[in-house]
Amino acid sequence: MKKSIAVWTWIPGAKEPTLCGDFTLDTVNRVGAFRYETAYLGSEGKVALDPINLPLRRSVMKTLLQGGIFGVMKDAGPDAWGRDVLFHEHGEIDDIEVLGLAPQDSCGAILFGDAERKLAEPIPELAEIDAAISAQDLGRVRRDYAEAIMPTTSLGGAKPKFTVMLDGAQWILKLPEKGDSAFIAHNEHVMLEMAIKCGMDACESRIHQLPDGRTAFLVKRFDRQNHSRIHYASAHTVLGLGDPRQDTLARKSYVRFADEFRRWCKDAAEINAQELWRRIVYNTLVGNADDHTRNHGLVYSAEYGAWRLSSMFDVVAAPKPTVFALAMAYHQQGAVVDLDRLAATAANFGVSHTDAVTQLQAIAAIVQDEWERRLGAVGVDSAEIDRLRTAFQVSAAALSHEFKDASGPRAGRRRYGR
Repeated sequence: MKKSIAVWTWIPGAKEPTLCGDFTLDTVNRVGAFRYETAYLGSEGKVALDPINLPLRRSVMKTLLQGGIFGVMKDAGPDAWGRDVLFHEHGEIDDIEVLGLAPQDSCGAILFGDAERKLAEPIPELAEIDAAISAQDLGRVRRDYAEAIMPTTSLGGAKPKFTVMLDGAQWILKLPEKGDSAFIAHNEHVMLEMAIKCGMDACESRIHQLPDGRTAFLVKRFDRQNHSRIHYASAHTVLGLGDPRQDTLARKSYVRFADEFRRWCKDAAEINAQELWRRIVYNTLVGNADDHTRNHGLVYSAEYGAWRLSSMFDVVAAPKPTVFALAMAYHQQGAVVDLDRLAATAANFGVSHTDAVTQLQAIAAIVQDEWERRLGAVGVDSAEIDRLRTAFQVSAAALSHEFKDASGPRAGRRRYGR
């Protein structure tokens, strides 16, 4: 059976979406097909939804990955939490119905189905959410928001979050999940603040105390700007993942990601690759091993007419054993953290070994100087700080580590940019 849905997108700078094309899914054979609207192809300022898999051309384009859903469309659809809410409310629904029923606060600049109806649904002010919680009257907010604020047992396991308005901008409000540390919001806020201190482009964030005593986390959306929307593609999409038979750790690789986004980032690829390496370093030094392919992405820059790394997001320090691995491979042998390999692999991202050691130790020094003080300053108690101490063991070791000489027959080999 084939089912279709309209696809809308925002031309950079536009406040309203434009009908972009039509997506059809064969729900039996799991083949997805997309064709751009002729009018969109002729419009000024048009952007390809995906420059590799959905280039601006008149022909029908098809995919078998991710159950027949193109990667950028999967990115723009509801996350696990959003899908659980829809299934809870509507029962068994197919992927086209999921896209059509999903609210308008999707990631990036793609919207599905009845755009007018979706955009008529207002995004609540944070103060409205607080007022509903204070009055213990969740009937004041949309049902999916009420489910996030006070989730039912059927939604256990999903991460409750939604978009709110604050100071005239859109922010994602992430609520604590059952079983989370009481300081999970403080942790993520400090890790992003410290990343900025280390010179990285990370999202602006805040800690928010809810009226019921819980602590929530606010992160400013990087895919919204001046009432318009910015195109987004996850690293999962850029890497062409979506086939469980082939998606090995070798394919979920930082080096592959850097190689693949050369085609997306054009002249900015080199500087983006160097930034990506610093993010690998930072994740290692703060014990964030949840750096999977959906926690990295690219955004389209109208200024440069190309894609670039999105702001850094979703970074949480967690206790670690002496030996641990990142979620994505960063060297040929895999993802296990090793300071010498971390410095040696920098050449794959356009960073010399000498600069790598200098940058790595500079970031480690900031992390060691600031992590405990910053966590304490936002109210994290001493017991939680002690629990997190092993998350920062690699940054402590990096300050006194004697890095191996990178000279040798393979030292100058750069896979990135070859």
